[in-house]
Amino acid sequence: SPQNILMVTFTNKAAGEMKSRIIRLLGDEKGNLPSALSANLPYAGTFHSFCAKLLRREGKVVGFNPNFLIYDETDKRDAIKEILTALNLDLKSNSPSVIGAMISGAKNELISAREYLNIAQGFFQQKVASIYLAYQKLLKENNALDFDDLIFTVIKLFDENKNISLKYQEIYKY
Repeated sequence: SPQNILMVTFTNKAAGEMKSRIIRLLGDEKGNLPSALSANLPYAGTFHSFCAKLLRREGKVVGFNPNFLIYDETDKRDAIKEILTALNLDLKSNSPSVIGAMISGAKNELISAREYLNIAQGFFQQKVASIYLAYQKLLKENNALDFDDLIFTVIKLFDENKNISLKYQEIYKY
């Protein structure tokens, strides 16, 4: 069944290309799909859009309201600036972009804020660890996730809830 196929990529452009190729292959000469077929297309999108969709359905299990916000890079940088200001840290010597990149790197390695606090070495990493904790607290208070959290949280959801993981393994076999 086409509904058992999950097609994910990193960019919206590539996802759009996948969708258009499916329509070209299955549609008529004008690119129109029969209504019965259009309702049964495989999922094609970015990793982030798939994770957001999944978390809107299943996120309550890990403490997220389905109408959560998604912080983009500007929102993330502004949140880090807010935290730096609250901690009376200079924005020039504590670059929000650098700190954001370090937090992003930790999330991409599946290192939570608490874990980062335990492994931080040196003054700067310890400072980043405390900002990471405050940043995650701020996201939670605002019912928000950033792009890195989308993937991180789905992995956490699947690791901690085998029944949900198995459910999606059954749905998306290919």
